[in-house]
Amino acid sequence: MHPGNKTIRSVFIVTIFSIIGKLTGFIREAIIASYYGAGSITDTYFVAYSLPSILFSIIGGSMGLIFVPIYTQQLSREPEKSHALASNIINMVFSLSLIIAGLGSVFSRQIIVLIAPRLSANSMDIAAYLARIMFPAFIFISISYIATGVLQSHESFAIPSMVSIPSNLIIAMGAALFSGVYGIYALAWATLAGGASQLAIQLPALAKKIEYRMRISIREPSSLAYWKLVVPSILGSSIDKLNILVDNAMASFLLAGSISAINYSTKLIDFTDNIAIGAIIAVAYPKFARLNSKEDYEKLGHMAHKAIMGITQITLPMIAITMIFSKDIVKAVFERGAFVEADTRLTAYALFYYALGIWGIGIRGILNRVFYSLGDTSTPMKISIITLVSNIALNILLVRYMGVGGLGLATSVSSTVGVLALFIFIRRDVGTLNIKGLTKEALKVILAVICMVYVIKKYQVPQIIGNYYIDLILKTAIGLSIYIMLSWLIGAGMMKRKSMLRSRFLRGIYEWFHVFK
Repeated sequence: MHPGNKTIRSVFIVTIFSIIGKLTGFIREAIIASYYGAGSITDTYFVAYSLPSILFSIIGGSMGLIFVPIYTQQLSREPEKSHALASNIINMVFSLSLIIAGLGSVFSRQIIVLIAPRLSANSMDIAAYLARIMFPAFIFISISYIATGVLQSHESFAIPSMVSIPSNLIIAMGAALFSGVYGIYALAWATLAGGASQLAIQLPALAKKIEYRMRISIREPSSLAYWKLVVPSILGSSIDKLNILVDNAMASFLLAGSISAINYSTKLIDFTDNIAIGAIIAVAYPKFARLNSKEDYEKLGHMAHKAIMGITQITLPMIAITMIFSKDIVKAVFERGAFVEADTRLTAYALFYYALGIWGIGIRGILNRVFYSLGDTSTPMKISIITLVSNIALNILLVRYMGVGGLGLATSVSSTVGVLALFIFIRRDVGTLNIKGLTKEALKVILAVICMVYVIKKYQVPQIIGNYYIDLILKTAIGLSIYIMLSWLIGAGMMKRKSMLRSRFLRGIYEWFHVFK
């Protein structure tokens, strides 16, 4: 199969499973919202879950990300030693995650006080107990990240992209079946079981790729190189996740349910990100690492250019669609049962401003992976500091005037600031990345998005066929169709190649206007 076709096929497979995963995630969130609502009890769960989930992302995620270039390099140069490397890192990750999970469980009450200081004493006790239940999931998910790295390095993308599906279904079933008997504690136990399933689903495929050995060698050169890169990555991710803690801490001073509104809105943003960019990043990252091991930096730069342009062309219209239909989206997904209209308004208000950061999240994801593939984890860490400082300053400035919307806007603006800083640094390492060309194509995409928004706002029909859910899907489809057509007409982004059909079409329009001039 041609490499380009293989890449497209891989992106397609990851996208399909990501969509299924996110749809089951929506089912999970909708069931949680229906059975628990958006109040103080869900605030305790989300605060408790934010603690282990942040560690999943910070430590587990960093260990998985840095594993890919180290393992890919070993696989390319000395394949016979790759089994020992993978086994060694899996064993070290297991040992480290076991210690962290134990410490987190012991000191959960103290940490809850730091991240949500305005919760009542009873809510803090409940949150701490929930955190103790969920912390062991960190062990399973950390090893799951390494398993994903192994499989993706072998260009096996299907299994890693479906890990969230059984996890989401387990959590949804736990809430639906046991919430009446065990309350919010049922949700915590289901979350633990869901975390274990993320590793279990990958184990059969992992066993076919590596010959596992129960050994730990701290002095092994590849392992030492791995941990030297992991530490700055963990620090950078820690700084990133501090943004979430800052938002939650400041939201605890606002209306009850504000923390839940942030959680629900960011879940929607995560859905958009994973559908729009997750597949591109998942497939591109191992290829970046492989090109770096071959020292083919020119091709690496060209591939990064294509990935950035693809993400830009996908995310910008999604930002517009999400902002225009923010209330409709929240209502369609969450408003049922205990989740009432007031919850919809608050969540939609947060979603409107968090949506502005979709592009920054996507571009930063791809640029960080370019740096990681080059063995540079310190630059993304420095940019994370810039992003955190910007977010805190903007939070303080905006939250007093805009409430939870100010938290969303601050996060979005600071994310964009971080991306602009990354572009400045990346020109130093990847000279073939054409920033001027990217800017020119991005302006065309923005023009197409502006035209799409104008048409939607001017000619918007409140109801098309009477069914609320189908109406929302049709309106979104109409908006995206307008965007795609305009992008094709002006040759924006990935549609920039000259097309004979497009040229004839535009010439026909010109002649038609000329006749009636």
